[in-house]
Amino acid sequence: RTWIEVYDIVEASLVYQYFVSYHWALANFSGHMEVNPQNETERIFAVLTSFSAFVVAAWVVSSITTAMTRLEVVTAHDTRLLSSLQEMLMELPIPVNLKWRLQKNAKHTLDEQRKNEPAAELMKLISEPLRVEFHYEMYSPMIGNHPFFRYYSKVCPALMRHVCHIAIDKFFISAGDVLFLEGETPPVPRMYFACSGGHLIY
Repeated sequence: RTWIEVYDIVEASLVYQYFVSYHWALANFSGHMEVNPQNETERIFAVLTSFSAFVVAAWVVSSITTAMTRLEVVTAHDTRLLSSLQEMLMELPIPVNLKWRLQKNAKHTLDEQRKNEPAAELMKLISEPLRVEFHYEMYSPMIGNHPFFRYYSKVCPALMRHVCHIAIDKFFISAGDVLFLEGETPPVPRMYFACSGGHLIY
């Protein structure tokens, strides 16, 4: 006899059969069974289901614990750095607005580093030709807005790939940062392309 026969489920309504079956399935996962197996096949199935539930529950708990621990370690490190910066800025006689901008930029930089650091480590393991191809596809649409680079890319695509690979770098700025001044001659001449964010003011 099966548990359906023992608990007289056969003659019950379809809704009652559904909820009893659903209850039985949940009971197998929780380990508390009000509907007990009545034969060998049902007993084996109940044991396998309980064991599977135990393994899945242990895996979920361990995954959540690992993720929370890792997040706590990373957050604690960033918090310690930001606190050190804040303590240093508190002792300096500089405007409050500048202190706020420094802290905001530092936080943004830490967030970007935490987000891109794993990918950057993996990129070092990728072959050089693939990284050249990656940098070309990443940067050529951006600098291709300039007429010279757009023409240069058509005339000599191989050198353009080399330029995208070794001559372009990405950095982050905050609102109000001064990139260059009128009449300024930087020791290393460079060009700037705004990828995202607000507008540049000249």
